[in-house]
Amino acid sequence: MFVETNLTLDKIMSEMNQLSEESWESLAPLVMATDHLLFSRENSHKSFRRLHFLTFELMSQCQNQELDESQRLEHLVKFFFEEKNFMFEDADSKNIESLSLSRALIQFSAHPFVGTLLFLHLSQALQIPLFWISCKNRYLIKWLRSGRSEYLDLLCGGQKLSDEEVLKSLDATSSDREFWTPREVYRVYLELLTKYFESTSNVKALHLAYNLSIQLDERNTHLLGRRAFLRHRLGYIKDAHADLKRYFSFVDHNSAPFEIQDLYHKVLKSVEQSAEVPTGPGPIYH
Repeated sequence: MFVETNLTLDKIMSEMNQLSEESWESLAPLVMATDHLLFSRENSHKSFRRLHFLTFELMSQCQNQELDESQRLEHLVKFFFEEKNFMFEDADSKNIESLSLSRALIQFSAHPFVGTLLFLHLSQALQIPLFWISCKNRYLIKWLRSGRSEYLDLLCGGQKLSDEEVLKSLDATSSDREFWTPREVYRVYLELLTKYFESTSNVKALHLAYNLSIQLDERNTHLLGRRAFLRHRLGYIKDAHADLKRYFSFVDHNSAPFEIQDLYHKVLKSVEQSAEVPTGPGPIYH
């Protein structure tokens, strides 16, 4: 787990590599640590404390009332959407701050992806078996209880779905797995960040997002290509060359897009012309 004195890229990568199907409780802290690193935020300990206090507040309420599982879930929905009045922002918003879990803990408003992640973190604290369904509606939650299932739509304030609505939603399933694992959720979170940063001038954050994404999925040729373009633009020719060599270890040269082939020839020419071309500035870029 994270502590305020050890919020580094190496620590984030270490936590990321340890993600398993049982890592839901560590996912929210990992997302928040990533948020602080990419946005260069200060006072990360305040954000972690807010998360702990929110969890403790909810758990105390349920313990004082001695609620069963069904009652705990009902209380969670009311706590989240009524008491805290958590709002899901437009998923298509261009405001990258909506992807910040740290901000969400202050404003109780966020991108639906971040809001769903926080909801599941709280459900884990209450020991409620909820699962994030991997479908186009990315905010559909499955509750397993006594051998049967119920479904909640978080975009509708945690409303339970009818059988017809469930079938319609599950028809949109976009993955071979019925549930997302914590590792898959973190991958999608990085995809959202990368998409936002690609439309901004924050190349340092974009490069870090590429690094984390590729560390999570080393065979992602699309990201290897995108990072090679960025490194070439920044003048880190040897790093771009390394990415392209890796890219072509997975993709036949003649099958690669023209722009990738063209970049490779430019980079190879630069490497051959000089052995002194610069590389990225230190460990934060690797």
